[in-house]
Amino acid sequence: MTTDTSGHSDYWKENTRSLKNQGLVVAGKQDEVHLKPPPNPTPGVR
Repeated sequence: MTTDTSGHSDYWKENTRSLKNQGLVVAGKQDEVHLKPPPNPTPGVR
């Protein structure tokens, strides 16, 4: 999932994407979580 913070304590800062995503997971709304694209398993190949 995406984060807009750094460090574990920052995940709880108000009005952040990090906190919203955590709340969505806890509320069972995983389909609404903003996800990062998966890493490219073969660098240099798209």
